[in-house]
Amino acid sequence: MCCYCSEALLAFDRMLFHSVALRWRDKAYLIAAPSGVGKSTQAKHLQALRPGEFSIISGDHPVLQFCPSSNSGDGAFPASAYSSVLVHPSYWNGKEGWHGASVAPLAGLILLQRGEENRIVPMKPREAAIQAYSQAVQTNLREDVVHRVALMVEQMLKLVPIWQLTTFQVPDSTELLLRTVFSNLDAEKGRL
Repeated sequence: MCCYCSEALLAFDRMLFHSVALRWRDKAYLIAAPSGVGKSTQAKHLQALRPGEFSIISGDHPVLQFCPSSNSGDGAFPASAYSSVLVHPSYWNGKEGWHGASVAPLAGLILLQRGEENRIVPMKPREAAIQAYSQAVQTNLREDVVHRVALMVEQMLKLVPIWQLTTFQVPDSTELLLRTVFSNLDAEKGRL
Protein backbone atom coordinates (compact mmCIF):
# COMPACT_ATOMS: atom_id res chain seq x y z
CA MET A 1 0.00 0.00 0.00
CA CYS A 2 2.76 2.41 0.97
CA CYS A 3 4.52 1.89 -2.39
CA TYR A 4 1.40 2.71 -4.39
CA CYS A 5 0.75 5.85 -2.31
CA SER A 6 4.32 6.98 -2.91
CA GLU A 7 3.97 6.44 -6.65
CA ALA A 8 0.70 8.41 -6.69
CA LEU A 9 2.50 11.28 -4.94
CA LEU A 10 5.06 11.52 -7.77
CA ALA A 11 2.55 13.44 -9.90
CA PHE A 12 2.67 16.16 -7.22
CA ASP A 13 6.48 16.25 -6.96
CA ARG A 14 6.40 14.22 -3.74
CA MET A 15 7.44 10.74 -2.64
CA LEU A 16 7.86 8.65 0.48
CA PHE A 17 11.44 7.98 1.59
CA HIS A 18 12.35 5.14 3.98
CA SER A 19 14.11 7.01 6.78
CA VAL A 20 13.73 8.66 10.14
CA ALA A 21 13.21 12.39 9.62
CA LEU A 22 14.66 14.53 12.40
CA ARG A 23 14.15 18.24 12.93
CA TRP A 24 17.15 20.17 14.32
CA ARG A 25 17.25 23.98 14.44
CA ASP A 26 14.43 24.40 11.92
CA LYS A 27 16.06 22.04 9.41
CA ALA A 28 15.34 18.41 8.55
CA TYR A 29 17.88 15.59 8.47
CA LEU A 30 17.14 12.10 7.19
CA ILE A 31 18.73 8.96 8.61
CA ALA A 32 18.20 6.34 5.91
CA ALA A 33 18.95 2.62 5.82
CA PRO A 34 17.20 -0.70 5.25
CA SER A 35 14.96 -1.95 8.05
CA GLY A 36 16.76 -3.20 11.13
CA VAL A 37 20.05 -1.33 10.63
CA GLY A 38 19.44 1.16 13.45
CA LYS A 39 17.74 4.33 12.21
CA SER A 40 15.42 4.52 15.21
CA THR A 41 18.25 3.67 17.60
CA GLN A 42 20.34 6.57 16.27
CA ALA A 43 17.37 8.95 16.54
CA LYS A 44 16.62 7.81 20.10
CA HIS A 45 20.24 8.34 21.17
CA LEU A 46 20.45 11.77 19.49
CA GLN A 47 17.44 12.82 21.54
CA ALA A 48 18.95 11.36 24.72
CA LEU A 49 22.37 12.98 24.20
CA ARG A 50 20.89 16.39 23.35
CA PRO A 51 17.51 16.62 25.12
CA GLY A 52 15.17 19.12 23.53
CA GLU A 53 17.33 19.73 20.45
CA PHE A 54 16.01 16.98 18.16
CA SER A 55 12.40 16.18 17.37
CA ILE A 56 10.90 13.61 15.01
CA ILE A 57 9.05 14.69 11.88
CA SER A 58 8.36 11.09 10.85
CA GLY A 59 9.62 7.83 12.29
CA ASP A 60 9.73 5.74 9.13
CA HIS A 61 8.44 7.17 5.81
CA PRO A 62 8.41 10.97 5.63
CA VAL A 63 6.97 12.66 2.56
CA LEU A 64 9.59 14.54 0.57
CA GLN A 65 8.22 17.51 -1.36
CA PHE A 66 10.44 18.65 -4.21
CA CYS A 67 10.03 22.40 -4.66
CA PRO A 68 10.48 23.70 -8.19
CA SER A 69 13.05 26.35 -8.91
CA SER A 70 11.76 29.65 -10.26
CA ASN A 71 13.20 28.90 -13.70
CA SER A 72 11.89 25.33 -14.06
CA GLY A 73 9.97 26.30 -17.19
CA ASP A 74 6.78 24.74 -18.47
CA GLY A 75 6.18 22.16 -15.76
CA ALA A 76 8.08 19.43 -17.56
CA PHE A 77 10.56 17.56 -15.41
CA PRO A 78 14.18 18.45 -16.22
CA ALA A 79 16.88 17.03 -13.94
CA SER A 80 17.58 20.47 -12.44
CA ALA A 81 13.97 21.50 -11.85
CA TYR A 82 14.14 21.60 -8.04
CA SER A 83 15.70 24.14 -5.73
CA SER A 84 14.84 22.56 -2.37
CA VAL A 85 13.17 19.63 -0.64
CA LEU A 86 10.68 19.94 2.22
CA VAL A 87 10.23 17.07 4.68
CA HIS A 88 6.67 16.37 5.86
CA PRO A 89 5.24 13.88 8.36
CA SER A 90 3.27 10.97 6.94
CA TYR A 91 0.85 8.29 8.04
CA TRP A 92 3.68 5.74 8.22
CA ASN A 93 5.66 6.42 11.39
CA GLY A 94 7.22 3.06 12.18
CA LYS A 95 6.67 0.71 15.07
CA GLU A 96 7.47 3.51 17.54
CA GLY A 97 4.79 5.78 16.06
CA TRP A 98 7.16 8.76 16.19
CA HIS A 99 5.96 11.99 14.60
CA GLY A 100 4.87 15.45 15.56
CA ALA A 101 7.53 17.94 14.50
CA SER A 102 6.50 20.34 11.78
CA VAL A 103 7.62 20.50 8.16
CA ALA A 104 11.20 21.60 7.59
CA PRO A 105 13.57 22.04 4.65
CA LEU A 106 15.95 19.16 4.08
CA ALA A 107 19.50 20.06 5.16
CA GLY A 108 21.29 16.71 5.12
CA LEU A 109 21.13 12.98 4.48
CA ILE A 110 22.84 10.40 6.69
CA LEU A 111 23.12 6.96 5.10
CA LEU A 112 23.49 4.39 7.85
CA GLN A 113 25.21 1.02 7.64
CA ARG A 114 26.58 -1.49 10.13
CA GLY A 115 30.29 -2.23 10.21
CA GLU A 116 33.30 -3.23 12.26
CA GLU A 117 34.03 0.32 13.47
CA ASN A 118 32.27 3.60 14.10
CA ARG A 119 33.08 5.92 11.20
CA ILE A 120 31.52 8.82 9.36
CA VAL A 121 32.61 10.19 6.00
CA PRO A 122 31.14 12.77 3.64
CA MET A 123 29.86 11.34 0.37
CA LYS A 124 29.55 12.67 -3.14
CA PRO A 125 26.16 12.29 -4.85
CA ARG A 126 27.55 9.66 -7.20
CA GLU A 127 28.78 7.54 -4.26
CA ALA A 128 25.42 7.79 -2.47
CA ALA A 129 23.13 7.22 -5.45
CA ILE A 130 22.44 3.49 -5.11
CA GLN A 131 21.93 3.58 -1.34
CA ALA A 132 19.66 6.62 -1.54
CA TYR A 133 17.66 5.28 -4.49
CA SER A 134 17.04 2.02 -2.64
CA GLN A 135 15.31 3.96 0.16
CA ALA A 136 12.84 5.68 -2.20
CA VAL A 137 9.52 3.91 -1.68
CA GLN A 138 8.19 2.44 -4.95
CA THR A 139 7.24 -0.85 -6.58
CA ASN A 140 9.89 -0.74 -9.35
CA LEU A 141 7.25 -2.13 -11.74
CA ARG A 142 6.90 0.78 -14.18
CA GLU A 143 9.70 2.32 -16.19
CA ASP A 144 8.28 5.85 -15.95
CA VAL A 145 8.13 5.58 -12.13
CA VAL A 146 11.68 4.25 -11.87
CA HIS A 147 12.94 7.06 -14.11
CA ARG A 148 11.06 9.77 -12.20
CA VAL A 149 12.24 8.50 -8.79
CA ALA A 150 15.84 8.27 -10.03
CA LEU A 151 15.74 11.89 -11.23
CA MET A 152 14.23 13.10 -7.96
CA VAL A 153 16.80 11.23 -5.85
CA GLU A 154 19.59 12.56 -8.07
CA GLN A 155 18.37 16.11 -7.55
CA MET A 156 18.07 15.64 -3.77
CA LEU A 157 21.65 14.37 -3.58
CA LYS A 158 22.86 17.48 -5.40
CA LEU A 159 21.00 19.80 -3.02
CA VAL A 160 22.16 18.62 0.41
CA PRO A 161 25.30 17.25 2.08
CA ILE A 162 25.45 13.48 2.49
CA TRP A 163 27.31 11.39 5.07
CA GLN A 164 27.91 7.66 5.38
CA LEU A 165 27.66 6.65 9.05
CA THR A 166 29.07 3.21 9.78
CA THR A 167 27.94 2.06 13.18
CA PHE A 168 29.55 -0.64 15.25
CA GLN A 169 28.58 0.41 18.76
CA VAL A 170 25.85 2.74 19.96
CA PRO A 171 25.88 5.32 21.55
CA ASP A 172 29.53 5.83 20.46
CA SER A 173 28.47 6.08 16.81
CA THR A 174 25.77 8.59 17.77
CA GLU A 175 28.33 10.73 19.61
CA LEU A 176 30.51 10.59 16.49
CA LEU A 177 27.53 11.75 14.42
CA LEU A 178 26.94 14.66 16.82
CA ARG A 179 30.60 15.71 16.79
CA THR A 180 31.13 15.34 13.08
CA VAL A 181 27.90 16.58 11.57
CA PHE A 182 25.97 18.67 14.05
CA SER A 183 28.87 20.23 16.00
CA ASN A 184 30.57 21.10 12.71
CA LEU A 185 27.39 22.80 11.55
CA ASP A 186 27.36 24.76 14.82
CA ALA A 187 31.00 25.73 14.32
CA GLU A 188 30.34 26.87 10.73
CA LYS A 189 27.60 29.17 12.04
CA GLY A 190 29.79 30.54 14.84
CA ARG A 191 27.73 28.93 17.60
CA LEU A 192 30.58 27.10 19.34
